Order: sequence, then structure tokens, then C-alpha cells
Amino acid sequence: MPRKRSNADQGGAPEPSKDEGIDSGAPIREATFGEPSKARLAELFAMAMAYRNWSQRALADFLGRDVHNVIPPSGVPKVDLIVRLAKALDWPAAAVLEDVCGTSGGAFDGSDAAMADFAALNRESAHAALSGRHADAVSLAVRAALAARTPEEAAEADRREAVAWDGLGRYHEAIESVHRGLRRTGLSAMLRASLRANLASCYLALGQFDECEGVCSAQLEAMSSAQGLGDHRQALRAHLLGVRGQAKFWRIDAEPEAVQYLAEGASSDLASGAELWEAYAKSSGHEGLTGHARTYRGCLLALDADSGRQPAARVMEQFIDAMDGAVDLRAVPPGDRLESYGWWSIFGTAVVMRHSEEIPEVDRCMAILTNKAYEVAELTGNWSLRERAFNIDYLRGEKAGLSALRVLDLDDVNTLVGTMGRFPAFRNRGWELYRRSPRI
Repeated sequence: MPRKRSNADQGGAPEPSKDEGIDSGAPIREATFGEPSKARLAELFAMAMAYRNWSQRALADFLGRDVHNVIPPSGVPKVDLIVRLAKALDWPAAAVLEDVCGTSGGAFDGSDAAMADFAALNRESAHAALSGRHADAVSLAVRAALAARTPEEAAEADRREAVAWDGLGRYHEAIESVHRGLRRTGLSAMLRASLRANLASCYLALGQFDECEGVCSAQLEAMSSAQGLGDHRQALRAHLLGVRGQAKFWRIDAEPEAVQYLAEGASSDLASGAELWEAYAKSSGHEGLTGHARTYRGCLLALDADSGRQPAARVMEQFIDAMDGAVDLRAVPPGDRLESYGWWSIFGTAVVMRHSEEIPEVDRCMAILTNKAYEVAELTGNWSLRERAFNIDYLRGEKAGLSALRVLDLDDVNTLVGTMGRFPAFRNRGWELYRRSPRI
């Protein structure tokens, strides 16, 4: 399949024109830095002196600067100054850099945005996200929050922003948006539950499985007595159960001694979640939602090998046979159904890695599954799939040596760099792949 260059700012989606969907004067909350400011730098120096109870000379000595020339004449600090200042403040270096460059909280000008219509901006943000214009969706959600008249509206804008960041694979920013929404008071039970569902998904994507399970379990318990969830209760339960089940599935790699306990719990959650999604899809008339159920059933199949319900070789045959339905990915309905093939590929590779001694033609199986995972990830722009696929390459390299590593072309390197930025826990492995993999 021809590969297109991934777009780091649009999560793999075709890049729109700069002003598509928004007016050119709209304040945009981008992850880009503004101009460094001498005034902001001076404020941070004053804060550091107060925090440490230092004189200006003591601070200058710590920073390795002349006391009469602490602030660079250009106003542009060098990296070593940022790092030393961060140590003086006991802050992360990234936080100091954000403040120096004016990109932290409330750093955009929303003077006329508060006069805009919340409902219109909220709709535009949702439409932009559905169209794959996730950066525009973030900007519109931020403007919607400025235009909000109630905590409920502001939290809904926060949720929209989180969904857009998720689409960009920027899960830490999505978590920050969700937390902002959850801190607001007076929210409906439905909105609070939806925000927590978004939070659980982000934790799952980042591999923070304990946090993911905790959020899912707490919300499922709260839903047992909550009022006001309406017709969406079924979909929310399905989502939370499926996400919690997948978290338990991935914990098996780190906790093989608890495989039976984890497999049993994961299977129960995933089976219930799949049934709820299928019932909800039928009652709501949205057949595409069965893609979620299909993803869960792929994880259930992998768990058959972990729990001993089926021989691993038989499970692998079913995963390979399933790939016949995705020979031409462009013929697969887009959205959750298409994405489910990517996750079946990932779950299948997990079976190979965990039960390789029981599976014939291991290399052939891995080649089929990893290639399909990369194809789906590229077509859907799903960064979580990309991270899983790269992790599989890394683990294969550890087991089989350099000859097993995938050859990286320029597009692969582009995607690898983007993945390293989005998944801090993957960064060390990303460096290993970059340094050791053969490249074109």
C-alpha cells in the first residue's frame, strides 16, 4: 500500500489549509512557543530569589551568570540558563520554558472570543474533530470555553478539547483538559461520567494501567446509583468495561504470576462490554459502533491463549484468518470497524510474544500482523496503534537480534519521532529503534 508522509500536527489526517474552518483572527492555542520575554524572565528570577531566600548575587552565582548581566540582552535564554533556573525554582524545565515563552495557562488573547456563541463554537469543534481537523478542533474548543456561560458549558468545551487532543495523539494534553473539566462544580452526572471515560482512555493509551482501572472502577460504581445518565448509560458502561478489560490484559506482561486472575477479570469485562456495545448499536441504529465490540472480542480471543481456554496455535490461526477480511483496508468501513483490525493485529502479536514456543511459523505470523497494524495505524492516524507497533518491533529486536528489526524509511522515522514525543515511556525504546534499525 502506498504510504503517505505522516503529519505530526494533524495526527496523520490530510493537512487542511491554515484557516480552514476558523476565521484567521481566531486565537489558536497551539503547542508552539511564543517570543521569549525579558519581563517574564525577570519575574521568574524574582520568584527564584524569594523561594530560595537568595540575594541577586547568590542567584547569579547559582545560574553561572554575571550579577550585572543575568538576563541576556537579547531576552533569549540559552538552554543551560533554563535548566539552572528550573533547578532554582524546583520546577520542571518544560514549565519554565513555557512561562518564559508565554505559552502556559491563559496565554492566548480571547478578548472577543467571550462574546462569541458557545453552541456554535462547540458544534464547529465537534465537526472539525469528525473531519480529522483536530488542531482546529482544539482551537475552537478553547474559544468555546471562553464563551461558556455556565460550568456545564465550560466543562463540555474541556471535553471537546480533550477529544481533539486525543485525535492528535497528545494524551497528556487531553488529560489536562479532562482534569480541568472535572474540577468544575455543578456538572451533570452524564458529563462527569463522559469526562472520566475520556480520562480512562488516555491512561490506557499511555500504558498507565493502574490509573486506568481505578478511574473505570470508580465510575462504574458511581453509575450504579447515579441519576441523569439517560440513554447513554449503556454506551458508557460498555466503554468503561472494555477499557478496564484491556488494561488488565496488558498488565499480564508485567505480572505473569497473576495471569489467571487478570485473564479472568479481563475476560469478564470485555465480554460484558462487547455485548453492551452490540445491544446499544442495535437500539440506536448506529451499526458502526459494533467496531468497539469487535475490538473487545479480539482481546478476548488473545485471552483464550493466556487462560488456556484454547491452544495458542489455534488462537493464532484465528487471528491470521481474520486478516483476510482486511486485505484491502480501503474497502473496510472507516472508523471503529477499520481501527478494530489494527487492534486485532496488536492483540495477535501479544499472543505470539507470550506463547512463541507454542506457535509454528512465528516469523510469518509476526510479519502478517505487524504489517497490518502499521497499515491501519497509517490509514487511521491512530498514534496509540503506532506506539504499540513500534514496541513490538523493539521486542522482536530484543529476542531475535538486529536482523529482525524493520527497515525504516523517511516516513517511518517521521512517525517514530512523533511517537516518541507523545509517549514518554516509549522514548528510550524509540531511541534504540532509531539507532539500531536499518534505514533507507
